[in-house]
Amino acid sequence: MWKDHNVIKQLCINATNVIPIEAKLMAIYLGLSYSLSNNNNCNIIVITDSLTATRKIVKSHVSPFQAVVAPLAIQIKEFLCKDSHSSIQFWHCPNKAKWPRH
Repeated sequence: MWKDHNVIKQLCINATNVIPIEAKLMAIYLGLSYSLSNNNNCNIIVITDSLTATRKIVKSHVSPFQAVVAPLAIQIKEFLCKDSHSSIQFWHCPNKAKWPRH
């Protein structure tokens, strides 16, 4: 995670029997949870390559992933309501784009 051009937190999690989309969803969840709990943040940008797949999982039908998303949605709502300047943006960056860290 980056803040003001500096790395503020790095995540490293060991897991087994996890499909790539589950790993990406968990990374987004953990990153957002941490960012939402930090009272100094008012603008959050999530850069990911999995927006399409994530959207399908969340919107399609009842799935185990929704149990993770529901509490996060409450945190997001509270974050956005606390200040009119608060925002969360999701940027799609395909793997093939190969963005350098900045």
